[in-house]
Amino acid sequence: MKLEEQILLNEIRKGDRQAFKALYLKVYPDLVKFATGYTFDIHLSKDIVQNFFLYLWQNIQKVSIQTSLKAYLYSSVKNRCLNKLRDLKLQDRKNLIYLDAMLRLNPELVKGDDVILNEVRAALNELPSQMKSVFRMKYFEGLKVNEISEEMNISENTVNTHLKRGKKKLRELLHKATL
Repeated sequence: MKLEEQILLNEIRKGDRQAFKALYLKVYPDLVKFATGYTFDIHLSKDIVQNFFLYLWQNIQKVSIQTSLKAYLYSSVKNRCLNKLRDLKLQDRKNLIYLDAMLRLNPELVKGDDVILNEVRAALNELPSQMKSVFRMKYFEGLKVNEISEEMNISENTVNTHLKRGKKKLRELLHKATL
C-alpha cells in the first residue's frame, strides 16, 4: 500500500471525518460508474456505493487491506454488486415460482395483486394467439384440457404443448419485465 494511502487510512481509523470525506468525494463518482457496469442501474449503484462507505466508516477498525486502498474499494464494491444481483435473481425466481403456483392452484389468487396481474396480462398479450387462448381458458376460465380440446377443435396433446410452451414463454417474458 502506498504511503499516502496508509496515512489516509490511519487518519480515518482515528475518526477523522474530513479524511473520510476526502476519500469519499475522491472515489465516489468512479465507484458508482464502476458499479453501474455490473448493475446497469445508476440508482442501485449509488445505493450500493453509499452503503459500502457507511459500512467502511462503521467498521474501519476491523478492515484489513492487503493490497492497495483503491483495489480494496473496487473489489468490495464489485462483491456487493454481485451479491445484490444474486439476491435480485433469487427474488425474480421466487416471484416466478409464486406466480406459477398461483396459476396452478387458483388463478383467483392473482386477482388481489394488481402489479403481478398486470404483468401477467401484458406477458399474455405477447403470446401467439392460439397459445394465449389455451392459456386463458385453462388458468382464467378454469377449463380442463379435454374441454379446451373440444372447444378449440384441437388435440389434447396440442393443448398440453401450448400450456407447457406458454408457461415457459411467460416465465421468460416476466423475467425480462422484472429486470
